[in-house]
Amino acid sequence: MVSVVIATETTHDSSHLSTDRSAPKPRPCVSGQLVLMTFEEPFDKFGLASTAQLISGGVTEAQWRAHVRARRWQHVLRNVYACFTGALPRDAQLKAALLHAGEPAALSHRTAAEEWGFLKPSDGGPVHVTVPYTCSAISKPPFVQLHRSRAFRFIRVELEPMPRTIVAATVVDLAVAEPTEGEARLTLVSLAGRAGLPVGQLMHEMQVRKPRRYRKALEEAAAAFADGATSALEYEYLTRVELAHDLPSAQRQTPFAVDGRTLFEDVTYDHLGIALTVRLDGKEYHAIPGVAFRDRRRDNAAELKGRARLTYGWHDVHRDPCSVAHEVAAVLRREGWTGEVRACGRCRVVSGFRRHSDGNHSRQRPAPAFPAGKIAQCDPPVAPKQGLPGLVPGRRIGKQSRHGQRRDVGRGSERNPDGGVVGVYE
Repeated sequence: MVSVVIATETTHDSSHLSTDRSAPKPRPCVSGQLVLMTFEEPFDKFGLASTAQLISGGVTEAQWRAHVRARRWQHVLRNVYACFTGALPRDAQLKAALLHAGEPAALSHRTAAEEWGFLKPSDGGPVHVTVPYTCSAISKPPFVQLHRSRAFRFIRVELEPMPRTIVAATVVDLAVAEPTEGEARLTLVSLAGRAGLPVGQLMHEMQVRKPRRYRKALEEAAAAFADGATSALEYEYLTRVELAHDLPSAQRQTPFAVDGRTLFEDVTYDHLGIALTVRLDGKEYHAIPGVAFRDRRRDNAAELKGRARLTYGWHDVHRDPCSVAHEVAAVLRREGWTGEVRACGRCRVVSGFRRHSDGNHSRQRPAPAFPAGKIAQCDPPVAPKQGLPGLVPGRRIGKQSRHGQRRDVGRGSERNPDGGVVGVYE
């Protein structure tokens, strides 16, 4: 808290122009022409204050408006002022959004995820703030995006420097905010894995605060996370490779000792008596030098133990899961598995036949040349190209309108004397 001196009039009596910043309360000059006012600035460590804080600190509306006009202060948001000019640093932007929302409020959604550290801070985008459901504050695009919650007091945690929503609520909120059901699944699994969220906390959050949409899809994703799929890539492998092609269920997050350290393999089939490891390497994480060195040591240790290894990235699993499934099945059959790969919908659309893991193929019903939903919109031919009298190839014809004018309806048609279309052909 610092003092500010405001002189409302000038005077020739300079002896009364005291600049003592430690004056405890307002006092007038002896001459009566100069009113010298001192007061305490109620600004926080970020240099911000709300109008309520300014008033409680003894600042009148005329005074703070004079500071803004003189460009000593700046008006940041509704009822929020900064005691400096220029761009606001990130912490000041977050604090300004909380002051705009009023008490109580908490950072939430992507902003809370950035503060927790499992999402990188973004340069653009609004500050997301959650308030109680009965709060009257409104969003201020593109700077502040407000959300309301009936369970606000259960999901808010008071931390320095600013309050935010708990990790489990932040993960679920971000998943619910996704535009599609598939993206919601991937977001839930990916962020829960990045945040190191315990399975129990995620399941508890899903039970006590039901998602407002994608409920069934998010419950399935939470169950997959509980089974060991702790990243979006591992979830894609589980759903699009393993389940879609009827591969045997794998073990996940299997511990192995390498150089005196315990490391975890993404997917293994040791419970079937098959020494096969499927490693799912995300580019962003596994490109880190220390992680890349650890992966090489793990590869060498697996080779020395005679384990078969397959490594896939996001492009492999997301763009071509069928090829991944058949490669995994080929190694499983080589090691003694006797099951059969089931062709998924993508296999039939892309190839038109079932491809077995032993290399044999059985013909399936060919896929249509256009989506099934579009078939009803395609008109069947009304008449053959030949045999219908009155058709003149290439002639542009029309249908009689109400005003006696001719309207074109396409090429290769001829109208009857009443103006109706007789036939259409390509």
